[in-house]
Amino acid sequence: MSYIYLVASLLSSLTITIMLRLFEQKDANRVVIIASNYIVAGTLGLALSSHSSLQWPIIGYGAAIGLFFFIAFVMFSYAIKKTGMAASVTIGRLSLAVPVLFSIIFWGESPGIPDIVALLLILVIILTWEGKIGKLSPILLGLFLLFGGIDTGMKYFKLGFSGVDDGFFLIILFYSAMVWSWGYILVKNIT
Repeated sequence: MSYIYLVASLLSSLTITIMLRLFEQKDANRVVIIASNYIVAGTLGLALSSHSSLQWPIIGYGAAIGLFFFIAFVMFSYAIKKTGMAASVTIGRLSLAVPVLFSIIFWGESPGIPDIVALLLILVIILTWEGKIGKLSPILLGLFLLFGGIDTGMKYFKLGFSGVDDGFFLIILFYSAMVWSWGYILVKNIT
């Protein structure tokens, strides 16, 4: 069953990346597609969720992560425009090193040999980006840290709110990201 979620996640990432690229080519505002994406994501979360009781800490935490999701997608769309799709997607995938490092340092998890090798390879890739030592652009570095921070936040949710259904948390997260997105659109008067 977990493979179904993995495939769905990969298809979702690929679809949103392609849609952002298409919107860029048509010179349309990508914030609207990002905001619309959260409606679909929240509704899918609602469909996959089992009932959990509402608790203010969960709502607050979900709303905070939702804000970071919105900021990350805006930064991701900007990074695609400035550095290209391949670099942006690659950095997004490499950011998985951040929660792994947090797990080792703060939660006492012991990495296996593959984990250590992967972390070292990610470090080498980032330090030698485009063949230049230490020349990762600020937007890509920010994207790496923001995506990694979100993944770390999701890991913390699993540890700190273990009795809460993941789907229920995702409903809160995605619908709050939708509210942040549409709020931004309304304030900026984006059409």
